[in-house]
Amino acid sequence: MSTLYLIEANNNVLANSAINNVMNLQDGTYPIRGTFPVLLPFDVPLEGVPTGLNDLVTKKYQGMLALYPGYTNILFNEMNDVGGWETSVSFGTGLRHFGARKTVSLGPAFTALQSTVTNLGFAPTNAILRWQVFSYEITDVGVDGEISRVLREEDPAFLNAAVVFNGGIFPSNGVPFTIPVGIQSSNVYVTFNNTPHQTERLYLASWALIYL
Repeated sequence: MSTLYLIEANNNVLANSAINNVMNLQDGTYPIRGTFPVLLPFDVPLEGVPTGLNDLVTKKYQGMLALYPGYTNILFNEMNDVGGWETSVSFGTGLRHFGARKTVSLGPAFTALQSTVTNLGFAPTNAILRWQVFSYEITDVGVDGEISRVLREEDPAFLNAAVVFNGGIFPSNGVPFTIPVGIQSSNVYVTFNNTPHQTERLYLASWALIYL
């Protein structure tokens, strides 16, 4: 489970979005209205009190990198804007959504997301991939038909992930892996796809590649 930061959803300048509320997702769900989420894993330390969205994201990934002694680099996407994705990838057309403020999602059928290629500047030998997943439950409440939207943090294993250098590696969330000599490369991208048994739309909250 994570600490849930509710971020102001309507500021025209994303970087200026304020933190409206903070709570622990002890039961895995929380109603959301007029905000979007940033999920901070319980094991990630946060130094100081974040002053807004950008400061929160900076502190989140500084804390995540600090969890892994010896690792010196981190590549991440917090899903706060539309950048970082290969939207032209053909499979899953019509079932994916690319958007800002945590709206990147995959439909319930076999649907895939592929990030753009990043040059890391050197070929890593070891890495860790972490990602976070959530869903929304939307219901009508009461005779007046008021709509309630509840965020549910989901198991990251609901999405299959791959890290692709000169070949693909299929890691478990947060588990270190070695990159074989034959597929080491300075270029990397990641992919996520909905596992076959999923019957609901899943939202990708964030991903991070920690490497050395």
